[in-house]
Amino acid sequence: MAGPLSSGGRRPLRASRHAASPSDREVIIELNRRGGGGQGEATVEPEGQEEDMAVVRGLAEETMSASRERLDAFLSSSLIESSGTGGEEGGEVLDVNQPSTAEDASMAEFVRGLRAQLDSFEVAMGRRICGREREIRLLLLSLFSQQHALLLGPSGIGKSMLSDCVLDALDPEGGDVYTFRRQLNRFTTPEELFGPLSVRGLQRDVHLRLTESYLPGATLAFLDEAFKASSSILNSLLTILNERTFCEDGSCELPSQVPLLMCVFSSNEIPPENDTSVRALFDRILIRLPMKPLQGEELVAMLGSMHRGGPGGEPSSPEAFLRRGDILRIKEYSQERVEVPEAVIDLLRKLRIHLRDALDVTLSDRRLLQIVQVLRVCACLNGRRSVNKIDCLLLQHMVWDHDVKNIPRVRKFVENQLLEGCSSLGEWNKRRDKIFRDAIGVFDGDVYMRGDSMSARYTAYRRGKMKTAGRAKAAGRATDSVRGRIKTLTTEMEELVCLQGEFRDPKCSHQFLLGEVSELQPKLMKSAKAVRTLLEELYLLEECLDRESPPEVMVELFPDTLAMFSKTWRTAL
Repeated sequence: MAGPLSSGGRRPLRASRHAASPSDREVIIELNRRGGGGQGEATVEPEGQEEDMAVVRGLAEETMSASRERLDAFLSSSLIESSGTGGEEGGEVLDVNQPSTAEDASMAEFVRGLRAQLDSFEVAMGRRICGREREIRLLLLSLFSQQHALLLGPSGIGKSMLSDCVLDALDPEGGDVYTFRRQLNRFTTPEELFGPLSVRGLQRDVHLRLTESYLPGATLAFLDEAFKASSSILNSLLTILNERTFCEDGSCELPSQVPLLMCVFSSNEIPPENDTSVRALFDRILIRLPMKPLQGEELVAMLGSMHRGGPGGEPSSPEAFLRRGDILRIKEYSQERVEVPEAVIDLLRKLRIHLRDALDVTLSDRRLLQIVQVLRVCACLNGRRSVNKIDCLLLQHMVWDHDVKNIPRVRKFVENQLLEGCSSLGEWNKRRDKIFRDAIGVFDGDVYMRGDSMSARYTAYRRGKMKTAGRAKAAGRATDSVRGRIKTLTTEMEELVCLQGEFRDPKCSHQFLLGEVSELQPKLMKSAKAVRTLLEELYLLEECLDRESPPEVMVELFPDTLAMFSKTWRTAL
């Protein structure tokens, strides 16, 4: 570095912008002259002081500007301004200013229009069914994910009406969409589900079923009281639900693909855990939604709608309808382009262990892969190209098994994972202090810290602590271990900053998490300012290390932080 601060003739900082008065500066200059004169240090003249400080401030501003550019780049890649709210959202988004490809730009526009349709449909459903917003949203998510759902609850709470409303949301598209509905019992026969045997086929010795208008030809299906059917019926449903195939001719050599997108089941009770005839079917139903009778304000709203003349008509506005092609497009894009970061994979791994050890619940590989698909679709519908930890709050509806009490336990586990960074703030501060203490050891020179008393400086001079020119180390880059520690800590903090950005306006980024996000928001945002400040400091420190900044610049940028290490860093104290 050329100029008065070059490494060959670097002089200590005589006075910072925090100096109290000219008299203090004069004493500091004299101490510099006395402390460094015997070691070959140049004598400082008052007229050169302002010139040196101008150079220091220029270097500090340049370093600060580069650090802010890096911070802005991180925020622009992981956060986005919410339309109409001024908040920030977490996760890489589809509608960034410069989409990755033309396909991303097209998908961003498509998702915005689809979100408007879903919002319109939800409003229309709210006028017809009160207090079931969560179930409506999760059934729509199940539909886009092409996974099956279960509505569980006592009779008379609107399970059939709710399923009918969601299933009727699919646009017929010229008549190729068919919804199959059937109530099952122990006397249900295969002909009621899969169609009767063809008489002409039997005449030709062919086992052929007429599947038109039956389950093999349905796009959507609703099976009421499915667990009361016989084991033969339940087992015959497995391939249709999972592989989406049906052996129409009975030979199963070339099974036919069925157009089924989603099947909604309803039941008054959970099947017993020891009932092996139901276990396989129950495992194939991913999203399970327990329902209770309405209470409180929701009950008042329902009774009020009846008083005003009964529920409204069918929510059949064209903009509220969905198309089969839209659903297939969302799933295909989410499989190819939506990423699942390491943090989410690690959370799923921990959850699987927790379910096995603490709750005695086995999460099969099939269900785990289906869960990842739902999380990807959720991120895509929320306008993001990456799943984040907040999406994992949906797991409480997908991993409990036979015991409804496991739902709050799973939710608590996921919440603890989300708040893990907030509880680590104290530890992060300690790690930051150690990083600063080790990092500043690569700088040479003696500087005077803001707040140093003149008596302390004079005592330091008398004890010879200011005569350190012979012991000064050559300035150089930070060691690899220090840089690695900075990288590790910033990575952990960046994840928390992304989550906090998500929580600034949860309605925009997590449409399918009704209520869950708003309850966590105060806890997660409590430390948002402190974490952001700490991350900025680490970015700035790393920039200083890259630039091999002199100690005077370090004092200008970190006066308060470095004051804590003034006794260990070779200063005038």
